[in-house]
Amino acid sequence: MWGLGNRAILLLGNQAIKLSLYGAAGTIATLNSGKLLQKMKPGIVVTMKESMAFKDWFMGKVDSLKEDVEDITAESLHEYYKELETSSEALAKEKEIWSKLEALIAQKSAPVETTTPKKKGK
Repeated sequence: MWGLGNRAILLLGNQAIKLSLYGAAGTIATLNSGKLLQKMKPGIVVTMKESMAFKDWFMGKVDSLKEDVEDITAESLHEYYKELETSSEALAKEKEIWSKLEALIAQKSAPVETTTPKKKGK
């Protein structure tokens, strides 16, 4: 009769066998990697060189894009403050016109004193 403990040992045994096989394969690969590395070295060098060239090209594009975004931001801020200044000037002129208009209306609506002629004879 196999209990839970025996199944755990069996599963652990299978895992240990797999790990042992992976370790042996890794050891064999390490021993042969010197020969393989020498054969692959020219291809690796070319790949690394192209990777560095691509990185330089890409970073140049990123820097150019960054400068463009900074220019657009600066121009936008300049136009925003220019428009804000223009609208504040227009608001000041509008207030001045309204105050003149109120003064004119107040002057026209002021009560006018009229004298009525007195009747003679009474």
